[in-house]
Amino acid sequence: MHLKKLEIQGFKSFADKTVLEFMPGVTTVIGPNGSGKSNISDSIRWVLGEQSIKSLRGGKSEDVIFAGTSTRRALNFAEVSLTIDNSDYKLPIEYSEVVVTRRLYRTGESEYYINRNACRLKDIVELFMDTGIGRDGYSIIGQGRIDEILSNNSTERRNVFEEAAGIAKYKARKTEAERKLESTRQNLLRITDIINELELKLGPLEKQSEKAQKYLKLRDELKIYEINNFLASTKKLEENLNATNEYLTELNENLEQKNTDYTSFYEKRNELRTLFENLTIDYDLLKSEIYDDQTAIEKITSDISICEEKVNNHEQNIANFETDINDFGSRKAELENEKTEKAKKIDYYNSQKEHYVKTLAEKEEELAKIIETLSEEELKIENIKSEIIDNLNKISDKKATLNGLSTMLTNISTRKSQVMKELSDITYENDKINMQIEDINEELRTHSTTANSLIQIHNEYQSKKHDLQGKYNTTQAKLSELYSNINVKKAQFKFLNDTEKNREGYFKSVKSILDKCDTDSNFKKGIHGTLAQLITVPEEYELAIETALASNLQSIITSTQDDAKKAIYFLKESHAGRATFLPLDAINSTTDDNTANKLASENGFIGMAYSLIKFDKIYTQVVNSLLGRTIIVDTIDNAVNLSKKIKGSYKIVSLDGDIVNTGGSMSGGSKKLKTDNLLSQKRNLSALETEIEVLEKTISKSEKDLTTYTKSLEDLDKEFETSNTELKDVEIKIASIKEKLNSFNTIKESNANKKHHLEIEQEQLKEQNTTSNTSIETIKAEITTIEEDINQKQELVNEYKQKNKEQMQIRDNLNLDITDYKISISSFDESIESVNEIIERINTDLENLHLSSEKRAENKEKAIAEIEILNKKIEEQKQKIADITEKISDKQNNLIKMDEEKTSVNQGIETAENTLTNINLDIAQIKENISKTEIKKAKLDMEFDNINARIWQDYEMTYNECLALKQDFEGVNLNNKINSLRNQIKDLGNINIDAIAEYKEEKERYEFITTQKSDLDKSEQNLQKIIADMTAIMKEEFLNKFNIINENFKEVFSELFGGGKALIKLADESNILESGIEIEVQPPGKKLQNMSLLSGGERAFTAIALLFAILKINPSPFCLLDEIEAALDDVNVYRFADYIKKFSDKIQFIVITHRKGTMEAADSIYGITMEERGISKLVSMKLKE
Repeated sequence: MHLKKLEIQGFKSFADKTVLEFMPGVTTVIGPNGSGKSNISDSIRWVLGEQSIKSLRGGKSEDVIFAGTSTRRALNFAEVSLTIDNSDYKLPIEYSEVVVTRRLYRTGESEYYINRNACRLKDIVELFMDTGIGRDGYSIIGQGRIDEILSNNSTERRNVFEEAAGIAKYKARKTEAERKLESTRQNLLRITDIINELELKLGPLEKQSEKAQKYLKLRDELKIYEINNFLASTKKLEENLNATNEYLTELNENLEQKNTDYTSFYEKRNELRTLFENLTIDYDLLKSEIYDDQTAIEKITSDISICEEKVNNHEQNIANFETDINDFGSRKAELENEKTEKAKKIDYYNSQKEHYVKTLAEKEEELAKIIETLSEEELKIENIKSEIIDNLNKISDKKATLNGLSTMLTNISTRKSQVMKELSDITYENDKINMQIEDINEELRTHSTTANSLIQIHNEYQSKKHDLQGKYNTTQAKLSELYSNINVKKAQFKFLNDTEKNREGYFKSVKSILDKCDTDSNFKKGIHGTLAQLITVPEEYELAIETALASNLQSIITSTQDDAKKAIYFLKESHAGRATFLPLDAINSTTDDNTANKLASENGFIGMAYSLIKFDKIYTQVVNSLLGRTIIVDTIDNAVNLSKKIKGSYKIVSLDGDIVNTGGSMSGGSKKLKTDNLLSQKRNLSALETEIEVLEKTISKSEKDLTTYTKSLEDLDKEFETSNTELKDVEIKIASIKEKLNSFNTIKESNANKKHHLEIEQEQLKEQNTTSNTSIETIKAEITTIEEDINQKQELVNEYKQKNKEQMQIRDNLNLDITDYKISISSFDESIESVNEIIERINTDLENLHLSSEKRAENKEKAIAEIEILNKKIEEQKQKIADITEKISDKQNNLIKMDEEKTSVNQGIETAENTLTNINLDIAQIKENISKTEIKKAKLDMEFDNINARIWQDYEMTYNECLALKQDFEGVNLNNKINSLRNQIKDLGNINIDAIAEYKEEKERYEFITTQKSDLDKSEQNLQKIIADMTAIMKEEFLNKFNIINENFKEVFSELFGGGKALIKLADESNILESGIEIEVQPPGKKLQNMSLLSGGERAFTAIALLFAILKINPSPFCLLDEIEAALDDVNVYRFADYIKKFSDKIQFIVITHRKGTMEAADSIYGITMEERGISKLVSMKLKE
């Protein structure tokens, strides 16, 4: 595994896309300070997941994005991609090449990719864990990493050793397990609390559940006895209804027979009609066929003409094909002759080329001998020149030193004058500053007074704003509550309105009638609506009136009995059930108004039921028939007393819905009044509409108040802003004045220091003047000696050059000859190639001519065959015309016969329709009898429906559902049994029915949570075992690798330092996994000592030795070193470079450096320049090439 490529775009100073390709071995990155070369190592750390912006030399995350220059705009994102060769599959991923990408947008959004697939930062960290490559590994070492190793805090060194020991993944897993263990323990505490709470609830709930179950059993038994008692009273009604149904059945059977007869004749008539229609269709079809046959004859005639034309075309084509075949033969002979001539030319060119190749070889051999002689002579000249250049460099250095000394003498003289002037200027400037300080102090006092005044205004504003804000917050809170209330009311209004529109609470049959009225205006005529829709009941009487009317509330009022019949027929046809109808023309009832006057003084008497409700006067008879003999009282006790006084002649209903029936029977108990009952729906809708209107007015007022407070606050804020701006201006002026004051004081201090340094400098300048004059004389003498040596060597060079001049002329002439021969040979090659191309083209043309000739012959044969086929087809088509003409004659005869048959069938249809008319008259008479019988049955059904309503009122069951509960209680006193059961239920006291379900739910929850606790206990034990196992593995692995690194460190240290001793040890051996790591070294000739006592160079070299010791035990695939040898001297730099070279066959090194020794060890070099200010650019050079 090794690093193949690094792509950078928009990262720090790399504005443009930059690609660095790395080969195995040593690659160095060089460049001047500030060129951005260290941004290479930052980019690699960043793409590998580094999250510390500080370690990337930034302040915030967006600092890694190119920030722009004076000529370039800032970029909006930074992206780095690292390509790694994973052909040895050292990384745990099924790819031979792995590309890791990180992208950061200026908005703060980050993206991570592995092989262009989006992933998490965690995935990248885990991919490189324990390879030495990760963000915390030892493959990327910079000055900061060296500082960690050299730090006095030995704990900071652990990260490098843990990565090398390969325990980072175990440490991460252990941390995760400890986090899960803590979470598990917290969950156990919460679950234990829940279990304790449930155990306290389960006991009482179990008792309530048992009591509720006993109540339900008694209630169900009571229901059976009461229903059977009620069903016994309906027997006679059923017998009358059955007799009526039998008669109605007989009428329906007669009607069915007539309908059958009608159907029989109807079908016979329809058969005749169908026969007539079929004859008509066949007649028309035959006429159409005759027309089609005539059209076919015309088409065939047209086809014969087309075929004859095709025959003529084919005969013309055959003549053309024969002409083309003759032309192709002539052209083929011409091409064969041309091909023979071109082959002769190729033979000539080849013979000429062989002669030139032989001569060229002889010339090149002669040239090689001359070049060898010249090279030997040139080498001698170059050696002498090198000596001359060395002497010239020495003279240049001496003259530069001489010029420097001369310049220094001039500068010393100039500087003496400057020092004198500067001392005089400092004295003048100090006097001037003292005067300015006095003026500034006066200005500061004036502005401070203004600031105090503005602060007082600010405090007053805060008080006013606090009061206004309080009123604003109160109004806003009130408005929020009003919004909430109105939303609730509107939701309730919508729900009730939808309920009314959907007619919820109505029987299916009633709902069907009302829905039909909505969609069919003709059907609606004569149907007024349900009783519930047509009366208005005060809220306090709703329960009493609802109980009194029961299912009659859903009775439908019609204008006439015919209107009721119409609705009944609709229910039958649509199978929508049964309904009760109240025709206004059939119901008569009277009331005794004196009864109310007589009973007005009785205890609890409220009024006659019909007098307590409102309705249109046209419904008086209907209401009286239902409520004319019903009295409303306040309580059941007063109802019983009143019933005794009037001897059970009226039904009496209490406000709670309890009933004393005529004859003395009673109904009562607990009854749940639904919120959507038929009587209260309209009242609730109206009440909600009124409440919504009131709330909307209140909201409008509060919103106006809120607007007023907002405006006042805004005005106050504007006033404050003005005064605050003035205060800030004053504060800025005060700060500016204080800054000026500090500046002047600083200048005074600086001037005192300058004066002291200038006086010292005067003495130093005198000494430098004397020393410089002495040095100038010595250097001039040395320059004269070197110039004499240069003249002698230059004469020797001239002698060698004269000797080589003749040989060089011969060499040049030979080069010209060789070039001419090479050009001639190349010309022959081109000619041969050109002729070969012509021959190839001739061969292609010959092949094409052969193919074309064959194609023409083939087409000729096809044309001859096609003519034969067309002639045959023409004969066949002529025969078809004769056949079709004969068929037309037969079909015209059949057409005459069909016309006669149609006339006969039409007479049969007229006879059948006369019979159907007579049957219809009989059916009408039977239907009239059925109608009368059904009206009688409807009255019986109404009585039966009233019974159903009673059953529904008391038990919320239909009559058929009650029949399913019917039992044989012959000989049983049902009333006694019912009273006994009621007493048993009463003795049970308060019942909590919900306790049954609640107990079951809580018990199931208890069992579930108990199981969860058991699972968590097991999970806690498993996690503790995992942590213990991880700890043991980590201790063993770390200690084993630590000891090997220690031995390697001793060896490498001795090799790099040329002797000495070194060791690493644990600060606390009893705590292997947490202990800090201490380093002790003994460079050659020194005592064993701690790292902190070494020089800077020794400390850096020691850290480098430790790095190589780690690489020996666990080599990382590649290693990036960022100027870690900067503190070394030249000798140690070369040792460092040799060690890198030694390791480069196993480890790929990328070294950022500016040291010559390191560069010399490189296989390839990348240079980083900054041609455009602020933008790094790449220059590369592979030295092996």
